[in-house]
Amino acid sequence: MVAARRLRLVRIAGGGRNLELFAVAGIATVLVTRGYLALTDYPQLGGGTLHIAHVLWGGLLMLGALMLTLFYFGPGLRTWAALIGGAGFGLFVDEVGKFVTSRTDYFYRPAAAIIYLVFALLVILARRTRSHHPLEPPERYANAAFTAVGGLSGGLTPEERRGAAELVASAGTGPGSSPEVAASLRRLLEVLPEREAPRRPLHRIVAARLAAAAEWLLRRRWLVFVMIIVFVLQALLRLFLGVAVGLALAVGGTLELGPEPGAAVASVLSGMLSAALAIAGAIRLRRHRRQAFELFRAAILVDVLLTQVFNFTTNQFGALAGLAFDLLSLAVVSYELDHLRTNDGPATAGPHTRERGEPADP
Repeated sequence: MVAARRLRLVRIAGGGRNLELFAVAGIATVLVTRGYLALTDYPQLGGGTLHIAHVLWGGLLMLGALMLTLFYFGPGLRTWAALIGGAGFGLFVDEVGKFVTSRTDYFYRPAAAIIYLVFALLVILARRTRSHHPLEPPERYANAAFTAVGGLSGGLTPEERRGAAELVASAGTGPGSSPEVAASLRRLLEVLPEREAPRRPLHRIVAARLAAAAEWLLRRRWLVFVMIIVFVLQALLRLFLGVAVGLALAVGGTLELGPEPGAAVASVLSGMLSAALAIAGAIRLRRHRRQAFELFRAAILVDVLLTQVFNFTTNQFGALAGLAFDLLSLAVVSYELDHLRTNDGPATAGPHTRERGEPADP
């Protein structure tokens, strides 16, 4: 009897970045699609009983992205697969209202919340994968070998060769490492021909400059101070609102909660939980700064994963402004928390770091 082999999954260096790119492409596609349909009064492709929904185009794009990864080698293809697949997934998930209602209602109000929650979970998964799960030595060897395979036909750029060499070197001598494999990979990388690095595209230059500007902004101490003040004031307002709603209902009053009263009440309750965490963080800020920022981050995550879901149900895509503030707050708090962790103890990779040997962002 043939023994069954356990499935061994090898992670890709930069896989979290690819997933983030997939999510960003999907989010942009949903927003562009919704905006275009609203401006053009929701036209239909087809006539009579025929209606070609854009979910079909989404499926074709996802098929194209899958075919790229099934047929071809090359790290650059992962970027294109993430972009094409993300756009296809955006077209697919934009019509989720039709699939969860018996009347195939594209305008089903909770659809916006479902779309938001899917992409929020994808982004959080990508960030967690990049920050908390370093590659094991065999995975580093596999990624270096993949880069080498891609260079067999046209050679390696200096950056590709350097990144693969760093992956091999960072495997170290611990469990799972193999000096023989490492030596073989180094020899292969050395003998592969060199090719000239392509001219950096404009979108990469713009992205790099925006990232540098964001890094500079996150280092400003006044930004941390301002964001914490605004966030705590917002928390106090939410707590006051929640108490007011509770008192009004307790004395037999009635409230106009809109077309989705359950989501409105849930938004208030989750907002109160987020507010309680933020206020607890503010109380600890002076003496226990790291604990305070842990609580601030927990408060923002509650807001992102709970409150905003209900806000998208009640306000549809009008909740984007609140989400933008939450994401900015999360970036500031996470950056400060990484700084505190580095000073207080072992450094923990944060959202502004990448694993050694991971390919540079496109």
